[in-house]
Amino acid sequence: MKICIVGPSGAGKTTLSKKLEKELNISAYAFDGIYWNLSGTVFIKNSEEIISYGIKQISF
Repeated sequence: MKICIVGPSGAGKTTLSKKLEKELNISAYAFDGIYWNLSGTVFIKNSEEIISYGIKQISF
């Protein structure tokens, strides 16, 4: 089963995905961790290559 949750910042996407993950016993993946380089104090968009690689890692 795959569920994609989209919405603006602060809408509750992460909260909802964590509840669904627990209730349905499925894995949840935050796209922010794929799209953004979160290693520093400023968010920098990852390259298309890194984003594509991240998406492929969670595709099944």
